[in-house]
Amino acid sequence: MSSYMTHTWSSVVSFYQKAAPNGVRVARMAELVARVAASPYAAALHPVTSHYMLRLFAHDTWDTSDDQIQVEHDGEAFEVRYVASGRPHNPQQAPVHSDWHRRDVDGYAALERCLDHLRWVPSVSAPASSAGG
Repeated sequence: MSSYMTHTWSSVVSFYQKAAPNGVRVARMAELVARVAASPYAAALHPVTSHYMLRLFAHDTWDTSDDQIQVEHDGEAFEVRYVASGRPHNPQQAPVHSDWHRRDVDGYAALERCLDHLRWVPSVSAPASSAGG
């Protein structure tokens, strides 16, 4: 199987911001992507764009059979889906075999629920500091 590098958050933010004038779906995705990129989750999530779908992986390389979180906006709400490969994300965890799906007007909240379900990243209870850059 071929392996590919994920994108940087800055390149993904730029992609969505440039496409945002194309409609409400993409504008909402641009807002969400900028929020995730600035969040404490960004370090643990590795993005790839697939047209206007955001795909998130646990590692900076991926192939088509890897676990992934898919995020899209359908014009009314966000669709957040986890697509499991059957392989564990973390060797200390059992594989997650079920798919996970939520539809919500708040894409960030839906993504947080997905991440909590998967335990890909520790829970974030406080806002990220503005230090660093």
